[in-house]
Amino acid sequence: MVKYFAYGGNLLLRNIRSAAAAPGLRPLYAAYLKDAKMTFPVYDRKLKGGVASFSDAYLHKLWGAVFELDKKQMSALGTRLGEATGLAANPYEVVKVEVHTREGKAVKGVYAHRANAPTGSYYPPSKKYVDYIVRGAKDCGIPESFVSELSDMLSKL
Repeated sequence: MVKYFAYGGNLLLRNIRSAAAAPGLRPLYAAYLKDAKMTFPVYDRKLKGGVASFSDAYLHKLWGAVFELDKKQMSALGTRLGEATGLAANPYEVVKVEVHTREGKAVKGVYAHRANAPTGSYYPPSKKYVDYIVRGAKDCGIPESFVSELSDMLSKL
């Protein structure tokens, strides 16, 4: 089993459960990546807009949730992320990250998917996709301050 940091559309429980073929999947805890922010460098043909990745951003926090997945679930999730873009090669790669709990405790050896896209690539996310993130953040117990930031993003689309 591996610990997996979900952010973006995978925060919505029905999305990650479906993608990982894990109907009973529940978040273990809310966590954040230190010095990182959400970006939208990959176009998703089904959602008709950009989908999430993350980049380095000093003094920012990217909130998400940590789940426990087996290797088969992790593989299914990666395949599903790549299929949604419609690209010949999956633009997402698995990276090892250090997350921090609400209390600030560092947890090493957690995996996440990060887009391997050209620097500066940006596709505006669709309202539907940002709504997935907002609802998922609420499902996973993400702090209200981050949910508010996401809601503000939604109102500007």
